[in-house]
Amino acid sequence: MNIAKAILALAALVAVALPSAALSKQQCDDCGIFQKGPQRVIIPANDVVCVYFVQPHRDKALLRLDLKSGKKRHYTKDNADTSDKICVGRHWVRDSASMYLCDTENHATYDATDTGVVSKKARHSRDAEACLFGKVKCKEMGYKTH
Repeated sequence: MNIAKAILALAALVAVALPSAALSKQQCDDCGIFQKGPQRVIIPANDVVCVYFVQPHRDKALLRLDLKSGKKRHYTKDNADTSDKICVGRHWVRDSASMYLCDTENHATYDATDTGVVSKKARHSRDAEACLFGKVKCKEMGYKTH
């Protein structure tokens, strides 16, 4: 029992020794990271580009960026609408060799040329919009298919 009291007393001394301003700043920093995400602390993403897509019904969508370094970055959108978009930092698209966009049924592949188009287009331009209706239907609708 005496050991437990000694541990509690030591913990109280350590808590008193911490300056309250330092503790408050740490809590504020943690809140900011929680609210804005750690990527905002590490890499600012003011310049974004939106990758537009169409699909036959609401579904989960995933955009995968295949970086030139060999790494991959994934972005998901739950319950994406039939005409929707996923916006990412333009610098990530510039650093990508290719991209892949899919829902639970179909996919669209962006080769190096298509990825370059996306990296240079205006933020909300629908250039290089992906079609997730399947290859035959997308071709009928006038979309580029691979």
